[in-house]
Amino acid sequence: EESQKLEAAFKEKRKKLRPLQRELRDAVLKLRDQVEDEADDKALTATLERVEKAKLALDDARHKFHKRLGDMLPPASRAKLVLAHARKKMRGHAMAMGGGPGMGHGPWKKMKMKFKRMRHGGPEDGPPSPPDHDDDDEDEKED
Repeated sequence: EESQKLEAAFKEKRKKLRPLQRELRDAVLKLRDQVEDEADDKALTATLERVEKAKLALDDARHKFHKRLGDMLPPASRAKLVLAHARKKMRGHAMAMGGGPGMGHGPWKKMKMKFKRMRHGGPEDGPPSPPDHDDDDEDEKED
């Protein structure tokens, strides 16, 4: 029964958010076009206000949904949902910072490999070069 209520709530949320997301997308696209066309300040200001209004409407709808969802769930389920949402946010933050799952992956690793291939005369977009064998590392192992 609880899962059916949740499924219905999420379906309703998607239905309500879709036009708000479209409005935000359209406003941002218009703003991008105006910037590329070097529109006047009055036009830019009006579109910026439209973008801000669309963001606020979307945030408000999401907040209302989370409030309604919280009212539907028992405390333990609500706590699990909050933790899952927090994990998702943190994972998104890690990805935005150039890391991937477990960090350490992302654009920096690709750049490092590209420079390594360039330094050793390997093809720029070919397979990765074999790892460097630094004689200093081998000396440390023998000691």
